[in-house]
Amino acid sequence: MSALRKYQDHTGRRITFEYCMIQNYNDSPQQARLLARLVKPLKCNVNLIEFNAFEGCDFVAASPAGIRQFAAILEREGIETVIRYKRGRSIRAACGQLGADWLKPTT
Repeated sequence: MSALRKYQDHTGRRITFEYCMIQNYNDSPQQARLLARLVKPLKCNVNLIEFNAFEGCDFVAASPAGIRQFAAILEREGIETVIRYKRGRSIRAACGQLGADWLKPTT
């Protein structure tokens, strides 16, 4: 966070945080409030991205309602928030999928 503050002090530029929403992992209202507290001192925006599952991964995407609730909490705290919708899943190029193939063990 100190590096981000120094960057912003030097450049005056807005910082974008990409936050991948994973059900029962980082999508609770409490975690939204903690994230808000962390980033509120910065000139920033937060993109909420629905997790894209891939073979061999046990994570599940947060629900659309849960993502909207998370976004509403951030917005109430004055944090510009955008919900990013899934794109590229059909060609395995969505967020979180591009590196998934290298995780497979080779025989």
